[in-house]
Amino acid sequence: MEEEKRTAENAVQSAENAVPETAPETAAPESVQENTASETAAPESESGSTVSENAGPAEDTAAETPPADEEAPEIKTDVNVGDLESKIAEATVVGAVPSAAERPERETVSSGERTEPTPEARKKKHKKTAIIVTLVLLLLLVGTVGGVYLYMANYFDTHFYSGTIINGKDVSGQTVNDVKDWIKSNIAKYSLTITERDGVTETLSSEDVGWSYVDDKKVDQIMQAQDHWKWFLAITKSKKFDFTAGTTWDKGTAEASIDKLDCLQEANITHPVNALLNETSDGASITPEVVGNEIDKTKLIEQVEAALDAGETECSIVDPDCYVYPNVYSTDENLNSRMNQWNAYLNLEITYAFGDNTETVGKSTIAPCLTDDGTNVTISTDWIRPLVGTWADKYNTFGKDRTFKTHSGTTVTLPGHTIDQTSTDPSTGTKPNNHTSDYGWCLDSDSTAADLKSAIDSMSSGARNPVFYTWGTAKGWDNGGLTGTYVEVSLTAQHLWVYKDYQEVVSTDIVTGLPTEERATYPGCFAIDAKKSPATLGTLDMQGYSQPVNWWCPFDGGRGLHDAYWRDAFGGTIYQSNGSHGCVNIPENVMQSIYETVSIGTAVCVY
Repeated sequence: MEEEKRTAENAVQSAENAVPETAPETAAPESVQENTASETAAPESESGSTVSENAGPAEDTAAETPPADEEAPEIKTDVNVGDLESKIAEATVVGAVPSAAERPERETVSSGERTEPTPEARKKKHKKTAIIVTLVLLLLLVGTVGGVYLYMANYFDTHFYSGTIINGKDVSGQTVNDVKDWIKSNIAKYSLTITERDGVTETLSSEDVGWSYVDDKKVDQIMQAQDHWKWFLAITKSKKFDFTAGTTWDKGTAEASIDKLDCLQEANITHPVNALLNETSDGASITPEVVGNEIDKTKLIEQVEAALDAGETECSIVDPDCYVYPNVYSTDENLNSRMNQWNAYLNLEITYAFGDNTETVGKSTIAPCLTDDGTNVTISTDWIRPLVGTWADKYNTFGKDRTFKTHSGTTVTLPGHTIDQTSTDPSTGTKPNNHTSDYGWCLDSDSTAADLKSAIDSMSSGARNPVFYTWGTAKGWDNGGLTGTYVEVSLTAQHLWVYKDYQEVVSTDIVTGLPTEERATYPGCFAIDAKKSPATLGTLDMQGYSQPVNWWCPFDGGRGLHDAYWRDAFGGTIYQSNGSHGCVNIPENVMQSIYETVSIGTAVCVY
């Protein structure tokens, strides 16, 4: 603007300086023709003469200037006013110089005098000059502002306003294509980070998923919504636009890249393993599950493709969970229930005492009999009866041969069975006559097996008593099960001893059966089956005799201990010729003592 102002002022000055050049067209004298246009007094030279600023050619001026010591002739300054106004008008058009009417009148001075504008004329001149300059400046300003407006309107027709932010990027002054190019470059940089378990990450690049830009005209829409004629209203404003750029990805490329992820390589996979119940004869325990890191590929693909569809840059396969897990954990209720059942059975310890010997049913016996069907642990019971049968074989003394230590300290064997093939059993009249040693332990296997099963079913550990048959039951386990009270009969010595609590209380000669198959007294270990006083032995119908006695203690069918008051001698070899029908004949006075000492079940050992 300052430069334009200076240009206007120079134009005015030029116009003023140009006025004398029109003077020669007037009728002024030749001597003043080229010097009357100066408005200001010429500066004095060192000699005191006045010099015209622009009075014509230099040589003419010097020739016509009188010497300083000469008196200057009077010069007339008559100027053609019409020509002057015409010149000023021309200058006004060309250089915005005030017209003649607006210019102050000049006074005519005589030769040797300066022409000076009056103060009023000077003031008017300056005021009008300022107005003209102001108008010129306003015109220039309006033109400039209009040009700038149009230029900016045209610029913002294709460029985004200042303060325009698209998807976080300041795009001020950028074109639609600039923004699209930026979007394309960002899309080329796209990557999807997959977060796996334990913070492990893997990345799929834009190439891995066939990622590309699809121009959905969203950028164009933002530009179209921008009113470029109102660009000046947007100078101080900021607008943000967020949108998902149109993109596409290739399913085949993406799935091929997913297949190459480290997490799907077999070498890197630990497959899940269910918790396992280990059942042994020492007990049951649970092997914990193996969680592993196997990924459900189908779920992984679904999760990744959903992230690609949404244009996301991060994808977790931990939440939502895309991993494969065990079906059974160590905390599984069923697993722990079965373990506890198994261990409960194996922790059983059931004992049965057979004298100084003990039979224990524990884990080593029970473990092979346990069955786990995956829901419950059960135990079979078909093994119990055979097991108890082995105990009977081991500890039963009933009907078995046994060793017996006699009164003299010698050891003899008492047979368990003696079979008489020819004689008739006196009590039944049948043949053969089986003489069974019926004293001793005889285990009731069925009852004992039922007792053991009950203990197992109720998970009851501890000592239990075996069940024996009441008849023939031994009194103890020492001394071959005889304990300290028994009757000893020696067939060869024809003598009898009675012991009570290991003490001999009776010793007497006897007479045993005639040594024939039908009447012999058979060896063995028998239990007293009954006690009767008085009693009658035999019948005339069956045995052909009937004999009353005072004390009767049978022990082998129809054979037993009784008094023989009809005999007057005992012992020796009487039995060989005058033996009994199989009974042991005892002196009357001794039999009463024996009767009172023994009881039903007392052993009678015959050898």
